[in-house]
Amino acid sequence: MVSHDAVRDWIRPARDSNSPWDENAAQRWALAARMAAAAAAACLHGGIAVVLDVYAPPALVPGDAVDWRLMLTGMPMIEVYLLPTFSACQARNAGRSVADRMALAALRQNYADFEWCVAATKPRNVLDTTSLTVQETVSTLNELVGASPSA
Repeated sequence: MVSHDAVRDWIRPARDSNSPWDENAAQRWALAARMAAAAAAACLHGGIAVVLDVYAPPALVPGDAVDWRLMLTGMPMIEVYLLPTFSACQARNAGRSVADRMALAALRQNYADFEWCVAATKPRNVLDTTSLTVQETVSTLNELVGASPSA
């Protein structure tokens, strides 16, 4: 799995889920997106199936700094959007360490932005993981992409 957030952690000064969104943050976000897409491509070219884990609304305007579909052109992919309820996100956030926990206002904004993007783009595969365990989510994802569960 290639995680956009993990790549973003490589290039931002310190892990801070509550830092303001500014030009510098946008530049780091876009750079991490290009790096994550390149890592996914390298895996595929090496014959390794890969999951690219991103919180990334799709580009709605041509030329957006982060256009995942453009960056992944030519790669076989199945898009799956995980969209639990806000209450589930809030509960999961509360279970994180204090350093990794998002402020409630930021969590609400991220959820609202992503929910809007899913409604605007109407992706084929949207999975409500509210009542699923991690293993159930993985099994459902495997079914969606036609993969056999790992041993």
